[in-house]
Amino acid sequence: MESILKNRIYILEKELEYANNKLECITRTIRFIHNKKVNNNFHDLLEQLLRLKYKCGEIFTLKDVYNDYEEILKYYNPNNNTIKASIRANLQYLRDKEKILFISRGVYKFK
Repeated sequence: MESILKNRIYILEKELEYANNKLECITRTIRFIHNKKVNNNFHDLLEQLLRLKYKCGEIFTLKDVYNDYEEILKYYNPNNNTIKASIRANLQYLRDKEKILFISRGVYKFK
């Protein structure tokens, strides 16, 4: 019984750590957007938003980028009706500028 309780406590601690990390990321993103310390071009904004969440060497997916930043990018680019295509194109741009590394289809890594 004691080991089951220890396992549950461990799981709850990990879930709390994950929630705190997610909250910190959301807070940094909101502060960044509020201050908007970036040039008004798509790839700079995308790069800065990604850097708020992902560290050097960290892997992320295209789906993560869509889920986390599609609405923000739409807000700052209201005339862009192809946000997902723009995200993909700008990830390729960042790859060509050697800021991110293409791992496999839809998977990237910060350099």
